[in-house]
Amino acid sequence: MRVLLFAIVLSGCLPWGDAQDWADAPAGVTSWEWILSVEDLPPAPASVDLFGMDGLDVAPEYVNVVAATGASPWCYLSVGTAEEYREDYSAFVALDEAERAAGNEGVLGGVLPDWPDERWLNLRRADVLLPLMEARLSICEDKGFTLVEFDNMDGYSNDTGLDLTDQEARAWIASLIASAADRGLGVIHKNASELVTDLQPSMDALLLESCVLDDFCEEAALPFLDAGKPVMNAEYPEAWSDQGRRFVLDDVCARSEQAGVSTLIKTLDLDARSIVCAAR
Repeated sequence: MRVLLFAIVLSGCLPWGDAQDWADAPAGVTSWEWILSVEDLPPAPASVDLFGMDGLDVAPEYVNVVAATGASPWCYLSVGTAEEYREDYSAFVALDEAERAAGNEGVLGGVLPDWPDERWLNLRRADVLLPLMEARLSICEDKGFTLVEFDNMDGYSNDTGLDLTDQEARAWIASLIASAADRGLGVIHKNASELVTDLQPSMDALLLESCVLDDFCEEAALPFLDAGKPVMNAEYPEAWSDQGRRFVLDDVCARSEQAGVSTLIKTLDLDARSIVCAAR
């Protein structure tokens, strides 16, 4: 309870703004926004280079509004889990039950500890999972997105109940990259820093989380920066307090800028509140 209260106080003390603050940032820095809470999307979105939204929940009309500002709208997708709150969740459950009934390995694994309404996907069953994920990619295409964010690529480093390997992740992601390309969608690599070197040539940008907190910004970003591709990072003050670490805004921003990373300070709710490091 003490940590939670500290996180609330810390959040309240920060100088929150929004993506409009990119207007005060120097030229040459990748400007971006990332709002997965659909009800918090601003009626008049800021003009930024890249704008991420929940691909399955957002209305196509809003994607068009974002594109009209000159931004490249990106479609958030979890490509490594099935979420209970998605309309297609029943299709994953039905497939899992059918495969198990046929004596095959199922497609669903364990629950994510921090997200109890999500279950890991069994990437060894890519043969039957790919059509479901391609249907999601088609939704992104139909709504007018130009990029797609691949979340939860790192089942191999988590307790999934499936004993997944990084090689299985690489094969799965390679299939999805090809499917995205067929739909005219570029791909944003999300976290999974162990896969960066191998997958960077097929990706268009890199999105990290807490790379300052966990001290991996430079190592993860370098392959993308060397290729002239954008690298973004979100830092969450709540995550710092969860680890008993003091969040010092100026220090966090300075460390990310030193690594060549474009950082936003966000809340774990991923609402419209943002602090633009480059605008400070």
